[in-house]
Amino acid sequence: MLYKFEDNKYEKIAIYGHSGSQNHGNEAIVRGLHELFPDTHYEIFTFSYSELKDKLFKLDEIGELKIFCKPVSKNFINKLLIKNKNIKYKQFFKPFLKSIDKDTVYCLEAGDQYCEPGEVREWYKYVNKKIREKGAHSVMLGCSITKDVINTKEVMEDLKMYSAVIARETLTYNLLSEAGINAYLAPCPAFCMPAKKCLLPACFDSHEVIGFNIGFLQQGNEKYIDMLRKNYENAIRFIIDKTNYNVLLIPHVNWNYKNSDFRELEKLYAKYKNTNRVFILEEKGAPEAKYILSKLKALVAVRTHVQIPALASYIPTIIAGYKHKSFGISNDIYGENSPYLAHVQSLSDQHSIKTKLEYLLNNYNEVKTYLKNTIPNYISKTEDIKNILENLNK
Repeated sequence: MLYKFEDNKYEKIAIYGHSGSQNHGNEAIVRGLHELFPDTHYEIFTFSYSELKDKLFKLDEIGELKIFCKPVSKNFINKLLIKNKNIKYKQFFKPFLKSIDKDTVYCLEAGDQYCEPGEVREWYKYVNKKIREKGAHSVMLGCSITKDVINTKEVMEDLKMYSAVIARETLTYNLLSEAGINAYLAPCPAFCMPAKKCLLPACFDSHEVIGFNIGFLQQGNEKYIDMLRKNYENAIRFIIDKTNYNVLLIPHVNWNYKNSDFRELEKLYAKYKNTNRVFILEEKGAPEAKYILSKLKALVAVRTHVQIPALASYIPTIIAGYKHKSFGISNDIYGENSPYLAHVQSLSDQHSIKTKLEYLLNNYNEVKTYLKNTIPNYISKTEDIKNILENLNK
């Protein structure tokens, strides 16, 4: 079997570190990367932590799914954790490690996983090292990493092992460059994911619709949820009392009930359901969700991968950001100190998001025109990902 073009460009691309489509941002990244490589000469496959969930959302229809790791008994993990992490990881990632070949480009679906607590960074440092030892290329794709993480010795060593590190926003790109990492900059491939037409919820039948997305907070930011929730309540009350718009509550992450956006959305829905103006969207695959988002009047969203498909569809969006990635993408699209960025950790009162939403609606045509003029060129820069991967071996 031939794996390379005559000019040494690779034909096989493996996505790894894909934690599953219960977080539909993961799904969108895989779908977007496939859109960047539509040529049938390319074989793209995904190593998944959650193959069954990915099949539920039909990710197997666009490319082969493979098992990234195998379950290991808790007692076995605990024993190995004490004695030798390398042995543990060798067992845990055995399905992936056995499949590594030097004629495949391995792309870590990085996102902001390096900012997560626990062993995540150690996992990927181990996997990255094994890929490089086999003589294959390993690429950190679409990363958002904070300065404190980049500057740790272990992460610096890891970053320097990658064949390429591709930041998805300028904030991370600048931090990597300042740290001496030879980084590249390209928007998240999720911007390329096509929408899939589906039946619109009933809220679209009578009025235009404002979308709201909120969910559980992570990475030490859980203490801000009460202020954020009160901000959403006041913004929704403003829509109900002062406008004719309906409200659609939009889930995105749904690992389990404890770690699901539905927990927060159901609280909001219960508070306003008797108005008959507030609706909650059932869980959709990423392409169907993008289609529904594209029909909104405007959006207020915490989740980056709810913001991305809306912005890609030119929908004026309030970015209720609490993570580094949201700040970076907001800066790249709206510019620094944008009135359309609501910094969750800095919400000064319970009406901050309502005030921003009111401002957006008052300047709606200007924002809409700006996005229509800006987003196509922004998305076109995702082609740089393809160029980087194709030229790794030159």
